[in-house]
Formats: sequence, structure tokens, C-alpha cells
Amino acid sequence: MKAPTEEQARVLVDVLQNTIDYGIFLLDADGHILTWNAGARRINGYSAEEIVGKHFSLLMPPEDIASHKAEYELKVAASEGHYEDQGWRLRKGGTPYWASIVIAPHRDASGRVAGYVKITRDVTERKQAEEAVRRSEERYRTLVDSVRDYAIFLLDANGRVRTWNRGAQEIKGYRTQEIVGEHISRFYSQEDRARGYPQQLLARAASEGRIEDEGWRVRKDGTRFWADVIITAIHAADGRLVGFSKVTRDLTERREAEAERVRLQQEARETSESNRRLEAFSYTVAHDLRAPIRAIAAFAEDIAQDAESQLSPASRELVGRIGRTAETMGILVEDLLNFSRSERGDIHPKRVDLGKIAQHIVSNSLQRREPHRAGELVVEEGLEVWGDPGLLRIVMDNLLGNAWKFTSKKDRYRIEVRKIEGDGATTVVVRDNGIGFPPERANELFEPFRRLHPPADYPGSGVGLSTVARIVDRHGGRVWAESDPGQGATFYFTLPHAGTSRRPLPNVHEAERVEK
Repeated sequence: MKAPTEEQARVLVDVLQNTIDYGIFLLDADGHILTWNAGARRINGYSAEEIVGKHFSLLMPPEDIASHKAEYELKVAASEGHYEDQGWRLRKGGTPYWASIVIAPHRDASGRVAGYVKITRDVTERKQAEEAVRRSEERYRTLVDSVRDYAIFLLDANGRVRTWNRGAQEIKGYRTQEIVGEHISRFYSQEDRARGYPQQLLARAASEGRIEDEGWRVRKDGTRFWADVIITAIHAADGRLVGFSKVTRDLTERREAEAERVRLQQEARETSESNRRLEAFSYTVAHDLRAPIRAIAAFAEDIAQDAESQLSPASRELVGRIGRTAETMGILVEDLLNFSRSERGDIHPKRVDLGKIAQHIVSNSLQRREPHRAGELVVEEGLEVWGDPGLLRIVMDNLLGNAWKFTSKKDRYRIEVRKIEGDGATTVVVRDNGIGFPPERANELFEPFRRLHPPADYPGSGVGLSTVARIVDRHGGRVWAESDPGQGATFYFTLPHAGTSRRPLPNVHEAERVEK
């Protein structure tokens, strides 16, 4: 090979001197700078006049100078023919940058090292990018490893486990050292492995990019769990498949809860149908009993009136008992009919005067039954509400009947009926001065056939208040009660304003209730 001509050498030197992406300069045998090109000036910030003749360690951080790194670099370059390194260097003014350097010796005719060529490149941006990637990967690993509810791990292109997070250990039971390198078919049942299902899923993920799957998987201890799985193919820049990411979630509890919900819904449907049939039967039986019970009561009254002079005192007592029993049975039958009516048919709302209904019930029903009882009914003026007249009459009949029944016959009864206007609803209040009830059992009042007082002392069907609750609920309202035992009870129920029936109503704020 011919040596370059003087002209060619001059051109080469000129090119190197004007190169700006690399700092290229010569050092003498001791490391003092002999030349300084444009790239060295751009990277390091020194002009040739400022740096030529100085030792190249001037470009190193203090800790490298203290450890004699410059001498070490020259020694390695001389003995091995070159020296390569990356590390921090200092610009003029002390600003650090990340440098990639190469130092090569040049020798004289006798083979003795006459000096060195040093090439420096500023790769700070690349270093920062790599550092950012490293931090991102560390954050990702930390984040993934801290996840306990999801198994998140990587597979190689053949489906063997490469990484394993804490969630994978929690869900599947394997520790990292037990599972890395194993094939994912280990997580599948014997039946799935026999038909090649794990391989089929990986093949689909490779062709489609991403797949989702649900099914039974197997833990380390052999127990099964219902898994929701997402497998995503990972490709290199050239499109080559390099592996898969796999995310698994244990949905066993949700699956069991869903199965339980379906079972309960089926039971509810069956119960509802049974209740419907039972109510239909009860309604029919109660309806058919009304006539004979009325006849018994009428016969007893006729016997008592027509043969009073001929009956012995004992016989008259028996006839009276027959009449009273028939009356009690009639009330029970009527309560059962009302209970059935509370869910039957459509609601036909209109403006209803509850005050007139209350006065009629007390004067024409309760007082006629016990004309010698003393007391008063206090009804607020203009007590008009919006609802079905027939159903609201049943509500008032039950609430007023309870107030009447649970007030001692020795005491003067007092029943108040009033209302509170609220946002979107009217609250009707019925208050008495009777025996009351334990306040902690208030919610039990509205359960069918639930009694808080001895039936021998306070007879009744046990369905009156549950009938009230069903009717109020059908109107879109709610009912509740409060009591101070021995001082009386207060019942509340809400009804919509005119024109807003059948829509849910807001709860009445505590401050809007009538004070006891």
C-alpha cells in the first residue's frame, strides 16, 4: 500500500481539524496536549490557546485526578495498543458531560511511544436516555412486583416463564426460583394440556396480537381457580416474535358470587311465585269466609234479641261469645283481604282528604264499637294528599285502629293526624298517647305477622302495619315509627305531591318530623 502523499496527508489533517462531532487531539508521551481540533473546542469549551500544553487530566473530575486515572489510561493504551472507556469529563467552567473516549499510542521508528491520539465524543444525551429507560424499567419492575391482585409476568417466544411478580406468587403459589424457565402449561389442567390448549392460546396471541380468555387454572397445590387472562405478543423492531406478556386475575370469588346471585334470583322467583299463589289462595279463602262469618254474627245477634227472655244467663253469655268471636274473625278476614289488596290491581291516584277519612273511621267504626270510651281526635285542617282513595283508607284504618287499640280503655285517648310538607313529598303523621313500643324494635313493626305485644291482651291479625308498608311503598313513599314507651307512638308515612305519584320520594329530614 502506498503511503499518502503530502497533499493527501494535508487534506486528512485539515478534515480532522475541522471535525466538530469528535474531539480529536494529540498528546505527547507524558499526556500534554499538542493539538486541538474544532470538535474538541465545541465539546470541552477551551480554545487551542487555552489548552495546548496543558495535561489532559485537566478535563477530568477531581476524584479521577486524585486516583491518577490519566496515567492509568496512558499506561493501558501503551501496553494493549488502545484504551476505551466511558465516564464523566468536565467542560470549561466545570460542567460535567458523559464522554466516550478512545486513546491509541503512536510510536517512533524505534518502536518507542512518542505520543497518543485521543478521540472524545459527547454521549450525554444517549447516557440520559439510557438512564431514563433504566429508571423507567426499575419503576415498572417495582410497580409490577408490588401488585398482589394480578399475576403479571413475561414469557419467551416458546411460552416459558421469564419474570414473576408478587401477584403471580400470591395467585398461583409458586416462588420465582420454582417457576422461571417452566412452561405455562404447568398452570393448566391435565385435560387442557392433553388437547394442547396452552399452545393454542399462544399461537392465537402471536397471530392476533392480543387475546383474552377465561377458564379454570391450577395452583401449585393442585387447587383450581377461575382465571381471567390477557396474553399479548411482544415483537422486536424487525417484527420478530420475542415473547409474550401475560396478566392473570383470580375471579373465583366473583364467579361464585355470580352463581350465588343467579341461585338467589331463581329462589326469589320461585318464592315470589309461591307467595303469589299463596296470596291468591288466601284472598279466595278470606273472601269466601266473609259471608258465613257475617251470617254467624247475624244469627248470634238474632238469637240474643229474639230469645233473650227465654235464655239462661249462661246461654246468653255463650251467644255473646259467639257474636264477639265472629266479629273478631270478621276483622281478621278483612285484614287478610286488605293485605292481599295492597298488592293487587293498579293504583288510581287522585286528591284525597285524609282528615275526612280519619273522622269517619273514628266516629263510624271505632266509637260505635266502643261508644263509652272518652277521648278526642285532632285533625289538621286541609289534610289533603295525593293517592289511591281505597288504599289510603286501608292505611288510615290500620293506623287509627292501632292507636285506638293500644290506648288503655281506662285512659282518655288522644289521636292527632297532621302533615308536613317537604320537597317533593307530603309526610302524614299519626300520633297517639297509648302504651307505645320498644324503640329498638321499630323496624319489626312492619313485618307480616310480627307482634310486639301479647296477642291475648291486644288481639289482631298481625298484618295491619305490613299492609300499610306495602301500600305506602306502592305509592313511592316510605313509612316508619317512633315511640317513647308508656307515652305513645308516632307513625309517619310519605306520599307524593299531586301529579308526582309512583316516583321515588326523598327521606324526610329529622328536623321535619313532628316533635313529641
